[in-house]
Amino acid sequence: MNPIFEKKLDIVGFNACIYPLDNEYIGLIRNCYNHEVRGVYPEATNTLYFFKLNSNFDILEYNILEDKSGRVIHKSWVTGPEDPRLISPTNALVITCDTNTRWKAEVSIMSFDYHSKIISNLHPIQISGLENNIQKNWLYIRSYDDEYSDYLYSSFPFKIARISNKTFTGNIIKTINTDHNLVSHNGAITKISEGYLLTTRIKKNYNYNYSLWIILDEELNIIKISTPFLFKGKLEYDTNGSINISPYEMCMSLHVENNILIACVSIDDKD
Repeated sequence: MNPIFEKKLDIVGFNACIYPLDNEYIGLIRNCYNHEVRGVYPEATNTLYFFKLNSNFDILEYNILEDKSGRVIHKSWVTGPEDPRLISPTNALVITCDTNTRWKAEVSIMSFDYHSKIISNLHPIQISGLENNIQKNWLYIRSYDDEYSDYLYSSFPFKIARISNKTFTGNIIKTINTDHNLVSHNGAITKISEGYLLTTRIKKNYNYNYSLWIILDEELNIIKISTPFLFKGKLEYDTNGSINISPYEMCMSLHVENNILIACVSIDDKD
């Protein structure tokens, strides 16, 4: 890709997301401390930081979010929320491993106050039939009043889940089959005139290869799928024409402003 504008955020952490608010941007970013002793759990601790940007994406504020939810923290590989995706100025999807006793990652809804920098609630989302699956791919699509919200599980075939905003439980309401035999992992989605624009990264044998743009209509059917691309740099091919392993890119948020697409992308779990 050749962006018309590119800027590195001058803050510590990775897998950041941003959200437009009052002609500025608010955001969340993950920090991770790996403990020196392996085999003693948790092996790592996640901490989320809140930040604010001006319209030129300059840092105005950067502060830790304190977890005051009073939730039960279970023993697991890693503790603390990670990989945030803002769905409003006060709510985000996060990945949690310490909200269950199964030692598996799951998606949770996190409520916080960006004035006091306090996490007030954190609730795991429970999808009927997928309780024992590793959950790291859910993306927020839209809400229906205060009752329900739709989420997309960005792995082929796509699954659409409708979740209660009160009980945080729900069911798969639609499966979108494609001709693509791909394994995707995480991404971001935003509303556009045609419906929704999704980016998802494609992996093979646990290696990241490239990303795809996918357009969905209002009924969440796939309209178009792009050719492979990288957010930074160009794809490289081996002698057989297969795409080589690429830098580990993770797009955490997408927004369209004045016909310009703004993507917040982390590289190699560092920037």
